[in-house]
Amino acid sequence: MASKYPIVLAHGVAIKDFGLFRAFGKIEKNLKKQGYRVYSAKTDGFGRTENNARQLKAFVLEVLEREGAEKVNLIGFSKGGLDSRYMIENLDMSESVASLTTLCTPHGGSALATKLLKLPKFAVRCIEFFLNLLYKILGDERPDALAVGQELSLKERTADEGKNFPQTVHCRSYSATEDELVSKESASFGDYRGHCLNEPLKHLGISDCTVFNKKKRERVYGFYLTLCEELT
Repeated sequence: MASKYPIVLAHGVAIKDFGLFRAFGKIEKNLKKQGYRVYSAKTDGFGRTENNARQLKAFVLEVLEREGAEKVNLIGFSKGGLDSRYMIENLDMSESVASLTTLCTPHGGSALATKLLKLPKFAVRCIEFFLNLLYKILGDERPDALAVGQELSLKERTADEGKNFPQTVHCRSYSATEDELVSKESASFGDYRGHCLNEPLKHLGISDCTVFNKKKRERVYGFYLTLCEELT
């Protein structure tokens, strides 16, 4: 079994590959066992959307060259969906992307980011300094925690949102039932399909980071398999 085009997974804020840790846990490995060509993108953990989108573009172009493919299918978790959107809408990559699937992506922002930005300025600056230093050590090219927080803060959504998103790229979105970071309304974009799983699942659960129950983890893997089956 394989999709027509290779699949690229784009991670969210903070949770990135480093050492033996994988942002998408064993999802990539499990999909490869089913015959899919899957790659996990290498982008900054706390990089601005524009900067991460440029990194994502470079990664996608490498995948296209390696696979000899015309397009990729993108699956973006959390902010990875925003990075993917920016790349498609602003970096001349619409012809290189067949589809975009966003999972728990804060298209309308996150209440947590808004709450953190309301902390005393000294506290915000301390958090910013620590995160930028940590993620520079972890390999980020241009960490900018404050800018990322501002980008992810709650925003008013308008009727013309997404007008720059090309119709040639099929876009679908999903939310999580118990997402403590991104609401259902914020996660909705394009063809909204509802919850990833119709059972209790927190924000990081769909990226295979915080699911320790073996049966639920298998259902998460099954969800990704279903996503990819629709791409064939």
